Amino acid sequence: MEAVTLAGNINEALDVWATDVPLPPVEHGDAVALLNAGGYASSMSSNHCLRGQFRELLLQP
Repeated sequence: MEAVTLAGNINEALDVWATDVPLPPVEHGDAVALLNAGGYASSMSSNHCLRGQFRELLLQP
């Protein structure tokens, strides 16, 4: 495990999700899910900062 900082596109409020989070090593092509999509999710999507298109998945327990 390695302590890492989880962050998105660093230019808006709340882009840093967490600091000093222990995660196993990741490699190019690995997927990491950040499950806090907020209250609006894809309804507030845009191409701001060239984020591009994405898909939204609803996970139910």
